[in-house]
Amino acid sequence: MNHQPVKRRLLSGTLLGLFAAYVWAVLILLFYASQEQWLGLGVLGVAAYAVAMATWLVLPMGAVIGYIFPPQVINIASTCLFNRVAVTGLACGLTASLCTAAIEMWPNLTGRAVIIDHAAWQKHEFLRFGLNFASMSMVSCFCLGAWALIIRKQEAEQGGAPNAHPRHAGMLARFARGIRRATGERG
Repeated sequence: MNHQPVKRRLLSGTLLGLFAAYVWAVLILLFYASQEQWLGLGVLGVAAYAVAMATWLVLPMGAVIGYIFPPQVINIASTCLFNRVAVTGLACGLTASLCTAAIEMWPNLTGRAVIIDHAAWQKHEFLRFGLNFASMSMVSCFCLGAWALIIRKQEAEQGGAPNAHPRHAGMLARFARGIRRATGERG
């Protein structure tokens, strides 16, 4: 059972969302800066500004993740934890990249943009969406995985028992016995 109160989970999820958005903004700006040969400390300020402009999406998404995610990562096997982190990270990356693409394409969608070469523009937007989706998903998965490990460690310290799901207890005991037999230990 998760011992964290709901308010703390919501706040933790929101802060995680802000952190992940900032990390992604710094990484993507460094990527573009390396392409254009302009590196400087301005990247950190521009990243903070980008996160501030994206709070309309980051704050609610982080709060929802904070409410739903912590109870889902306690008392499950590590493979299930990996799968949940991956699916949740991909969902966050997809949601964020779709919203980013909609904002970037808004002038064209409303008919206020003048595009000379539609094929080149579509190729550019498709590649940018792919880069955003891949990078946002990786950052989301990394941050969610680290958070899940922290949650499981806190639960273990508070008396919870991660990986103590009854379905896995027998399998873990057999695995431990096999390791002891293979190494020659008794017990």
